[in-house]
Amino acid sequence: MKRIQLLLLFLFVASFEQAYCSDQDAERTASTLYNNHQYQEALDLWTKMVDGSSSAGLFFNIGLAQSRLHHSPEAIYAYEQALRLCPLNSKYQKALKEERKKLDNPVIPLTLFFLERWYLGWITCLRPGAWAILGLLLVIIAVVIYLLQIGAIPGKREIPKSVTWGIGFVGLIFIVSSLLSYGHLYRQDEGILMNTCELKQASSAESPVLRSLSAGEKVRIKDKIGEWNYVALLNLDYGWIKSDCIKLISLKNTTNQ
Repeated sequence: MKRIQLLLLFLFVASFEQAYCSDQDAERTASTLYNNHQYQEALDLWTKMVDGSSSAGLFFNIGLAQSRLHHSPEAIYAYEQALRLCPLNSKYQKALKEERKKLDNPVIPLTLFFLERWYLGWITCLRPGAWAILGLLLVIIAVVIYLLQIGAIPGKREIPKSVTWGIGFVGLIFIVSSLLSYGHLYRQDEGILMNTCELKQASSAESPVLRSLSAGEKVRIKDKIGEWNYVALLNLDYGWIKSDCIKLISLKNTTNQ
C-alpha cells in the first residue's frame, strides 16, 4: 500500500514538474518571438497559455503583442485583464492609458477615490484561495487555543483570551477578503466594446443617440433588457448599447468567449 502511495506521489510531482517546465519553455519561446518582432507568433503562444490561474504578467504580454499588431480593442481588453488581477500596477495602468490615446474621441475616465484604491489593493494582494486558506488556519488556531484555555484539551493556558479573539477575528477578515476577492476577479459586469457602437438614450433603435463610442471603450453593465444593456461609461455617463458590442472581461482564455 505504501509503495502505491509513493508511486502516486511520484507521478503527481513528475506531472506537475513537466507542466511547469513546459510553461516555462513556452514563455521563453514567446518572449524570444516577441523580441524578434514576430508578434503574431508570440501572441498565439501566450494566448494558448491562458487559463483560470494565469498571471497578470501573461495578460500584459498579450496586450503588448496586440498593441504591436495595432489591435487596440484587443490590447485594451488584455490590459484590463491584467489590471483585474493587479489594479494598482503602474506599468499596466500606463500601458492602458497609452493605448486609450489611440481611440477616436475617447471617454475621459474619472480618477478612483483613494479608499477604493486601498480596497482593491487589499483584496487583490492574494488570490481568493490563498485568503481562504490563511483565514481558515487562523480560525482553527484560535479555536484550538480557546479549547486549551477552557480545559477541553490538555496543555498550557498562558495565552490571554484577547489574543485568541484577535487571531479569530483576523481569520474571519481573511475569509471575508477571500469572498470579496473572488467576487472582484470573476465579476461579469464589465466589458470592452469590440466595435464602434452608439450609446442610446433608451433601449430602442429609434431612440436618440447620446454619443458614438469607439471600439476599445470600457463599460460597466447596470441592467439588461433583451438585446440592450444599460451601461455606465468611465466618466459615469449612462446609456443603452446593444449586447453584441460588448466582450465581457474574463480571466479565462479569450479565444473561448
